[in-house]
Amino acid sequence: MEEPLPVLRENVLIASLGESPAVVSIMYDLLTKRKQLQIDKVIILHPKSEDVTRGYRLVKKAFKELDDAGQLQCELLDFDDANRRIYARDFLSKLYKLLTNCQAKGDKVYLSLAGGHKSMSALIAWITPFFSCVQKLYHVIDKEQEQFLSVDDMFLNMTDAERMQVMHPDAEQLAQLLLVDIPFPEGQKISPKLRARLLSTPHDELEKMQDEKAEGVIFLQKIAHGGHSLNVNMTKQAKVTFETLRRENIHLAKELRSFFDDVDSIDYLRTLVPTESFAAKPAKVCLHMVSVIDSVKCVFYTLPQDVYADTEAKVEKIVICALEDGRIVNDRTLKEIAASPGFSTAPKYSVEEIPPILHTAPADSVLIVPLGKSPMVATQLYTLLTKQEQHTIRAVILVFPRRATEITASAKIIEKALREEADIPCIYELVSGWDDIDSTEACKGYQRTLEDAIDDARKNYPGCEIDLALSGGRKGMTAMTIFAAQKKKIDFVYHTLITDDELEQRIERETKLTVLNKVGLREEEPNNRLFLRAYEGGEPYTKFVLFRVPVFAPDAQ
Repeated sequence: MEEPLPVLRENVLIASLGESPAVVSIMYDLLTKRKQLQIDKVIILHPKSEDVTRGYRLVKKAFKELDDAGQLQCELLDFDDANRRIYARDFLSKLYKLLTNCQAKGDKVYLSLAGGHKSMSALIAWITPFFSCVQKLYHVIDKEQEQFLSVDDMFLNMTDAERMQVMHPDAEQLAQLLLVDIPFPEGQKISPKLRARLLSTPHDELEKMQDEKAEGVIFLQKIAHGGHSLNVNMTKQAKVTFETLRRENIHLAKELRSFFDDVDSIDYLRTLVPTESFAAKPAKVCLHMVSVIDSVKCVFYTLPQDVYADTEAKVEKIVICALEDGRIVNDRTLKEIAASPGFSTAPKYSVEEIPPILHTAPADSVLIVPLGKSPMVATQLYTLLTKQEQHTIRAVILVFPRRATEITASAKIIEKALREEADIPCIYELVSGWDDIDSTEACKGYQRTLEDAIDDARKNYPGCEIDLALSGGRKGMTAMTIFAAQKKKIDFVYHTLITDDELEQRIERETKLTVLNKVGLREEEPNNRLFLRAYEGGEPYTKFVLFRVPVFAPDAQ
């Protein structure tokens, strides 16, 4: 009998690709040259946008030897950016699967927070504690903003040789870059035993848990079990019915909202047994009706193919056309529902645009925000927490480096806006001795300051919940925020997403410090922008998503 081949253990760099392809190859160069690491394999998480695809062509050239040896792996993502809940979950599922495979092989993994959009960096930091194979987290900073050129700059203005020089800078250019080794203590990691217990928690035990605890476990289970998430949409009529239920029976509404979250899984969808189905000829779709809870039935169809037509049917979207509440309407057949006034198959809303059901009773809270140069991160989160979650925020605490002049100016704008808008205190918690969070020691100082801020908030505002922002400031701060939340046993951190790319770019332009301080701007305009009033259409906050990200403390704590 032949001996089994030995398992090849490798050092693996995993990075997400964004607007500057050089970030990936430069991270590789810094690890192999400055840190003297041997990197055997590079795995790229590749969003599907055209610019990123062009950038990946440069990455392949820059890593020709690895590519020829089959050691450059591309993991294609089905979206341009993780700016929706379903995209964020899909990104995490992809990364979770990669890390599971690496851990099973005994690989050593190095994760890059550089490259890709900030949302992706936040998610990479979140998943780190679950895997002992992750050796280090790294970020790279170009203080002069000279070396991480965009794809357009590289293709429009350079020769092939010049592009490769950008992808692999010389020693002098590399020396100008800051490689940040994000401190990640062993005690922050989730044990395999705890992870296995969380993933195997059965449905009946989840029902006995507090809503917040169950929500976190379900979130993790969805990520670990993988699978492509479907876009869940609703017609106008379905939304109206849901909002009526929300006002009249909050219990039913919460159950329905859980159902909406569940049906983004094609595996779950296939477990449902329709009570009736028929082909709606004008729309050329096959309608199905299923019982959801108590007296409520749901009418829906899937695209581009019918989910029940074939086990291999391609399904990307589910459209909820009607919610039939048997307590209000006599039992109607599916054909009667489809023929009724107001029935439509036209998708009008994404479920993500439907205001969430409160996870708890409206709470008094203190909002803690790691701050960078943009004041919007604090005021946007403040607005969504007060309007969507109905939190009463008693104070806002901003955490940032003491010597950071530009960030201090941003903090002053936030302080003024909060005083004018709601007359609530804005408190500064300053990271002493630093003008930027751009080194291992600065990261440690930031985490200590953040933990002190949490302790102070609990002491000074007893009875208030802690609303902690995940992103803000440098990407390295995101990882330290997760670790601080673990240590301080905060169950959730909050992340905000803007689902409209053009709107996001507009907001970025219009909320820069220089623009907000511009002479001649109408007196009310800065606050209208900071608190989102300038960016709303017919319905409030439909393009702004409040994303609660669960935090799991290691069992050692």
